[in-house]
Amino acid sequence: MFPILYGATEQNFTSNGLGRLADAISCIVEEERNGIYELTMEYPVGGRHFGQLLLSNIIYCRANQQPKKQAFRIYEVTDAIDGISTIRAQHISYQLTAIPVEPFVADNPADVVSLLSMRSVVTNPFTFDTDVEEGEFNTEVVDSCRAIIGGIDDNLLARWGAEVEWDMYDVHIWQERGQNRGKVVRYGKNVTDITQEQSIEETYTGIYPYYNSDGDYVDLTEKVLLAPTAALYPFPRIMPVDFTPSFASTPDEAALRAKAEEYLAASYIGLPRVSIDVSYVDDTDISIPIYLCDTVKVIFEPLGISTMAKVSRLSWNVLLDRYESATIGVEFEDVASTVEQVSKSSETKAVKQAEKKIRESEAQTQQKIDQITYEYVEPQTKSTAAIQAGSSAIVMAAYFNLAESTKARFCSTVNFHIAEASEGIPATLTVLYAVDGVQQPALTQTYETGDHILTLDFLTGNLAAGDHVFGVAFGIVGGTLS
Repeated sequence: MFPILYGATEQNFTSNGLGRLADAISCIVEEERNGIYELTMEYPVGGRHFGQLLLSNIIYCRANQQPKKQAFRIYEVTDAIDGISTIRAQHISYQLTAIPVEPFVADNPADVVSLLSMRSVVTNPFTFDTDVEEGEFNTEVVDSCRAIIGGIDDNLLARWGAEVEWDMYDVHIWQERGQNRGKVVRYGKNVTDITQEQSIEETYTGIYPYYNSDGDYVDLTEKVLLAPTAALYPFPRIMPVDFTPSFASTPDEAALRAKAEEYLAASYIGLPRVSIDVSYVDDTDISIPIYLCDTVKVIFEPLGISTMAKVSRLSWNVLLDRYESATIGVEFEDVASTVEQVSKSSETKAVKQAEKKIRESEAQTQQKIDQITYEYVEPQTKSTAAIQAGSSAIVMAAYFNLAESTKARFCSTVNFHIAEASEGIPATLTVLYAVDGVQQPALTQTYETGDHILTLDFLTGNLAAGDHVFGVAFGIVGGTLS
């Protein structure tokens, strides 16, 4: 679906504005949980309306599986490279960064969202609501409305443990933005490219509970409690947990064991803590949509176990009306909240210890992400020949040499025209990747008669140092491609 361009002062978005950006080469919207919400578009300098892609003008388009469109205000238009300019735009909610709010004190969430508007020093066109039931909040200095919500230290979202949804001029502050819709991701099965950034062997398989105060030390006769899945891992990894703050006086062994068993049953001990990058979710179960902050089930079939994880980032391909990529990661904060429920106090040593482990795990995950490198390879040959129905042909190839063992990434945009063999019956296009002559999993999509754009993006596994060849072939059934 082509995005629509509007002038900087547009607020209704009911017309065709300045026009549809039909010449866009690519258009991606990326949103992170309580983070960035931006659009990036590649546009030819000779394309229609390019001269109107000006700073502060607005690009209007779908941003996820929701049918409602969102507005993005242009903040950068880069100099053209090879006749193509990159346009970057921020969600209309970034306008809140230019609306200062006077200091205020509020005892409950309803008053907070009301005061965000009332204490704005200029007219605030945004509306605010929340389903958070308890939580005070105060500001001591003048700051922007958006910074108060999610930018400054100890911001509103951090204080309440909440999640924000920016929906045009409506700002929703949810206790839980997403939900569990029954979506399942099978590791290595229903995604075209998936990387497990947190290795399975780093999963804790049990706990060592203890009490230690004023010379009194209590632990269990068996020392550790193991998770039901512990036997699935190559060796035990035990996390010490200090339950001292959970007791007003020295407990006996039975009381300590009961508290530890309660904690073990409620925590994620024994389940992989994962951060999974999905390059394209194969939505075979199209009846179940996926939205930011949703909770999905991740199944690790090699281990025969599963865990719940949260969608923390989504990248939407505006032109293709589908997700380009997603990041699905375990809800680390759930471990901390579990300890809090067991110990009855969020300020206890047990909570702090669990939070430390969480931070260490997150840091290790990020370190692994940072270590993933690849060599970008540009295809040297591209074919423009037509492909007849029932035929296939190589459309591009790259020949490259790696100085050392690493991965290689290929990115390219292909413009093509489809002519259906029978009107109303879409043609089927199969995209075949091959690395050193070894065919990779195929991608199949249907197209109706007309002009289309396809972004090819492929990341290999580790390749040995030396010469390699990468090829992309198209096969067409039920029509012709040119």
